[in-house]
Amino acid sequence: MKFILFTISLLFAIIFYGQNPDGFDKMVKSYVKGKVNLVNPEDCEGDQILFLDARELEEYKTSHIKDALYIGYDDFNISVLDTVNRDAKIVVYCSIGYRSEKIGQKLLKEGYSDVSNLYGGIFNWSNNGFPVFSANGRTQQVHGYSDSWAKWLNQDKVTIITGKKK
Repeated sequence: MKFILFTISLLFAIIFYGQNPDGFDKMVKSYVKGKVNLVNPEDCEGDQILFLDARELEEYKTSHIKDALYIGYDDFNISVLDTVNRDAKIVVYCSIGYRSEKIGQKLLKEGYSDVSNLYGGIFNWSNNGFPVFSANGRTQQVHGYSDSWAKWLNQDKVTIITGKKK
């Protein structure tokens, strides 16, 4: 019985922690404060979800979650949601969840009631094998924001693009 429990625990650890570079979860938890409901990528399957990308435009153009709307962070533009019902299921994401948490808070203050933050952002999404898209269709490219942040992407699963050195 102990062997079975050990084996199950080991498999769980490999599956749960093996998808992201070492220290990813600890790093995310140091930035994301839980002020907006968190959802994991696997929680986003099969539902009618409006994904909002809270990264910079260059990051969004490199790749984004299918049908995600660009809402920005520095250039946050809530008018993108003018025709969206305030009860719509919205998941905001960025690279790891920090910027999207801030945008999620703004949406909640504006009266959107079902807003969540994608845990680990597009890094966690793509590290776990979920697809990303550009204007040309499905892609393996993910913008790593900068060289220092790109280390959190699993290079076995994505092609990393960066624009900044720090």
